Amino acid sequence: MDSYGSSPKQDESKILESENPYLIGPSRLIDVMAAIQFLGTYRYYKVGFDYWHDRIKTEPRSACTWEEIFRQHPEFFRVNEDEKNVCLILRRARSKNFDVRSEEIVSPEERDGLPKHRFSRAPLSTSDVSTLVNAARQLLRGH
Repeated sequence: MDSYGSSPKQDESKILESENPYLIGPSRLIDVMAAIQFLGTYRYYKVGFDYWHDRIKTEPRSACTWEEIFRQHPEFFRVNEDEKNVCLILRRARSKNFDVRSEEIVSPEERDGLPKHRFSRAPLSTSDVSTLVNAARQLLRGH
């Protein structure tokens, strides 16, 4: 199990044992789309649960908490148990070479000597976000 609470066998059994979260209704798709859009484009790739609520400024429509949404959709989100935060899987796969101040990709040489907290993984393109949103739509339609 990694720090994001993932264990392939454990995740598989959870999905098989639980109801499909897309069957909750159209409000679930609205929540998942909002989370994808925010986490895909925000300057920092991971967001703490407390900070998340302050940034999104709304409660989810299909669950009691945003954390519940993230945990029920491991196909898009990774929850880090140790740090109590969430990230979008596609974005987590990118290198930490995005300078959050200048909002530019920088080389390893440019990163040297600068504070580590100044760098994140680059935001997703509009096309990447659209692909994820469409995948969520397809998952809803498929059931």
